[in-house]
Amino acid sequence: MQDTGMTKRIFIATFISFVFFMAYDYFIIQPQANKQTETTTKTTQIANSKTNTNTSSVTTNLKEKNIDKNSDKVIATIKSKNFEIHIDNLGRISQYILEKNIFNDEEGKKLQILGNKLPRPLEIRFKNESLNKEAFTTSVEIDKTDVELNGKPETIKITQKLNKVTIEKIITFYPDGHYKLKVNLSKNEPYFLAVGYQPQANVNMYAFHGALILKSDDKLEMIDDGDGENKTFQKAKIGAAVDQYYTTFLYDLKNGLNIYETIDNKIDQNPVLYVEGKQNLEVGGYIGPKYVDVLRKIDPQLTAVVDYGIMTFLAKPMFSVLNLIYDITKNWGVAIILFVV
Repeated sequence: MQDTGMTKRIFIATFISFVFFMAYDYFIIQPQANKQTETTTKTTQIANSKTNTNTSSVTTNLKEKNIDKNSDKVIATIKSKNFEIHIDNLGRISQYILEKNIFNDEEGKKLQILGNKLPRPLEIRFKNESLNKEAFTTSVEIDKTDVELNGKPETIKITQKLNKVTIEKIITFYPDGHYKLKVNLSKNEPYFLAVGYQPQANVNMYAFHGALILKSDDKLEMIDDGDGENKTFQKAKIGAAVDQYYTTFLYDLKNGLNIYETIDNKIDQNPVLYVEGKQNLEVGGYIGPKYVDVLRKIDPQLTAVVDYGIMTFLAKPMFSVLNLIYDITKNWGVAIILFVV
């Protein structure tokens, strides 16, 4: 009977260890990204989005002929010990690069989490079609080209002068990957601010990949790639584009944001999120790995972008305990062993 009891305990311990090592690999071990094979830029559009308050339908098309062929030109870099952010000549975040070698891809190159698909984070789409076209063919001006985040936040100012309106973006970047954005227009023109297309660094068929919205009632709406539609979320707290390990999102936890969901194209039907702009807009943002501890320190509500899978009700509290043990031991292997024991 003692042997039987011991066998049962060993079986249970082995099973729990297996579950946690699988979860540990999924959520905590730094991912080795698969080589990106998607290189074709596809047309994206905001089409026929309707609000629940009888707002007129919005149609903003971005056609390739309207895109500045030099729009991928990097005009500024923001560097920290963990990442490098590129700003292009249209005032968008064009790339986020992870600096630690553990993230390097199969070719040994630094991992870039953003793919070639539009829209890019902080991309502005005007409702007025001619104004929108001009915005995509007019380069911005920037006050700083090389920014180092040496343990403290730094602010840059981006200015785009169009015929009828001047756009000013003031962005304060923080070393943990989050930022604060102010968008000021010289006159009121309806526009939409892009959350950004889903990161393409790690697309896993077994993991959630798509858009995520934390609604005003604190309920989470998750939209898988392929299930996108034209929809509006009033006063949502967070609008995020995510893959297995990485995310880009905009948020306003106090006042909320009107977020428009649309699709990238009729074939893929992937969800794309935009925030409804106003003449003077202030929002928070984040881009980078979905580190629970980092997001929690910025604001606990931001951890909503971390998907624990179908076993969230069980996995989330388990990982909270595991993180607590890690904070004491500073060793994930020891933390897992102590938790299992």
